Amino acid sequence: MIKGLILCEGNSDQILLGQLLQKRKNWKFVKKLNNAPFNNQNIAWYKNTAEDLFGIWYVGGSNFIPAVKSVFKRELLEHTVESLLVVTDNDDTSEVEDRLNVIISEISSTLKIGSEHLEQLFQTERKSGWQDISFYNSFANVTKREDSIEDPFEKSVVHFGYLLIPEECNGALETFMLKALCESSDSRHEVADKVHDFVARFNTESKYNVFLKRRRDKIKAELGMFVSVINPDKMFDTLKELIESVDWSKFDLTNSQFSMLLDDGYFD
Repeated sequence: MIKGLILCEGNSDQILLGQLLQKRKNWKFVKKLNNAPFNNQNIAWYKNTAEDLFGIWYVGGSNFIPAVKSVFKRELLEHTVESLLVVTDNDDTSEVEDRLNVIISEISSTLKIGSEHLEQLFQTERKSGWQDISFYNSFANVTKREDSIEDPFEKSVVHFGYLLIPEECNGALETFMLKALCESSDSRHEVADKVHDFVARFNTESKYNVFLKRRRDKIKAELGMFVSVINPDKMFDTLKELIESVDWSKFDLTNSQFSMLLDDGYFD
């Protein structure tokens, strides 16, 4: 049984989430896992002292459908995952809602449950939140099962969560990192504001509009410029190296941003 499985967009998300769970929840990274429940090289596996299994799967973008489908197709045959959390960038509102709607549609299609049922579950949680999804863990006709005295099919529950980064505004993992690094420092906040103003010029001045055309590029540029000012020795570090060099568990912002991982009890 997998205690928890996180689906995230990229390798940098996977590294930061793994660091948090190791430091705060005492999960230990497993370098090689024999007979892994899902045979995918993009999954980092962890175990705790009780030998429970936990995985963080980066899907390589914002298309979570193949991974979601893989998880719930397996669930139909055997209840394997207790909790499934999708962690994704907080893009503009329509993108965020469309992404969740597509995921709900895929779960509904795979589990053969009415999409109206899932829509009702999630209508009050259009952003971050948990919902329980219950289903029979085998392909069968529910009506026939209900007429049967002995029901050979078990009903399973997967705790499904959807977490936006950052929660309070549009952005991505780098947005959270920048805000955390500014925590409790007025001077760092001032640097971040000046960097933001400078990058914003690439939207408004035509001579700069050949650079930083994508929103995600601007977010990365802000973090890179900020780090080069506050710690020039790290300006040539990769994002992976930067994440690994900072203890993200110590920030207050981490507690609020990742409370679904750290406080809700699903990944203990």
